[in-house]
Amino acid sequence: MDKKMNRKEFCDYIHRNFAVSGEFSRLLDNVLQFIEENCPSERQHDVLLSLLDGTIGLSDEEILKVHLTGKDKEEKTQQSITVKTELGNLTAYPSTDPAHPGIYIDLKRDGECGAPIAMTEFSCDEADLEEGAAHIITRVWNNCAKEDYSTRVVHKGIEEYFSADSKAPN
Repeated sequence: MDKKMNRKEFCDYIHRNFAVSGEFSRLLDNVLQFIEENCPSERQHDVLLSLLDGTIGLSDEEILKVHLTGKDKEEKTQQSITVKTELGNLTAYPSTDPAHPGIYIDLKRDGECGAPIAMTEFSCDEADLEEGAAHIITRVWNNCAKEDYSTRVVHKGIEEYFSADSKAPN
């Protein structure tokens, strides 16, 4: 690992070299995305070292190879939609994990980290479901102050809904 890595390359490096769960992969992607969107380039390494030190055995040298886009870049590579509410802005944005394409929804306030609200994603590798079976899964944080989601919904009836013989409800 001699070259610098962007977010995707770093996530791929983690998958190839460490035994990590799908949940850790999604959390890591969220952390990297947050840093990319909210931290100036000159602060990113300090934040990465602080957050990732002691997690899965990454060395400081490995972490220092990560180079994210940075909020100081004018060019945004990710699309999002924001809806203003009295409690803050609900922001929906795509996942960057190619194995779990989906949408995250966070509640954001000026100058604060976004609170996780929900995530809906495609998955075919849930440990407790049939291996290889395709699912759409929504994870909900009933308590935003907790790190882990509290509710998981495995959506059912998708094929029946879209079948030619059934009429979609209004």
